[in-house]
Amino acid sequence: MSLYGSKITGVILAGGKNTRFPYLKGFVRFKGIPIIERNLYLMQRFFDPVLISANDPNPYVHLGVSIVSDVIPSRGPLTGIYSCLYYSSSCSVFVAACDMPFISELLVQAICDFYLSQSNYSDINAVVPVYRDTIQPLFGIYSRNVMEDIKKAVLSDKVRMIRFLQEINTHYLEVEGIIGSNEISMKSFININTPNDFETLRLEGYDVDIDDRFKR
Repeated sequence: MSLYGSKITGVILAGGKNTRFPYLKGFVRFKGIPIIERNLYLMQRFFDPVLISANDPNPYVHLGVSIVSDVIPSRGPLTGIYSCLYYSSSCSVFVAACDMPFISELLVQAICDFYLSQSNYSDINAVVPVYRDTIQPLFGIYSRNVMEDIKKAVLSDKVRMIRFLQEINTHYLEVEGIIGSNEISMKSFININTPNDFETLRLEGYDVDIDDRFKR
């Protein structure tokens, strides 16, 4: 049984175009397991269901969860968030990118507990963490109430995440105190977006490798 059940739907965003990385990023192996599988198993401990946002379902079918294609013109992460809210039966979704190998259970729970503890949480459009003065829009909660705002932003091509968050009722959750000296949590927002990101992790001694079956 998941911690939050169907109160919040989990979403893994895997619909990016991978223009800066020549492989499907979610299938980079971290400690021998594809990142997307690690994140799926983690999120299933918190949410039921967990959806994968991806326009090409074929690489993800074997994971055994619903794969959601964009229902409005594809314009980056906002489109995936909208589409998963469209298909979700929950009032909100927790989103995480598919290429984040260090996702912290501590942070997932802290964000969700904060959101659900607010007496007016149904009026909050988004809860996103801020760590060391940096907003992390692809690791947080988005409410169903924001769907129309997303649609307007996408159709007017105003899809920069930080700008969008400024236009809605966003709660920015400072997480430095939550993370403290927890080494894994400190790395939660690292992603593998470029070959240089991959190489940096490898040089730092992390067990990362690439599956040639997922070359773009």
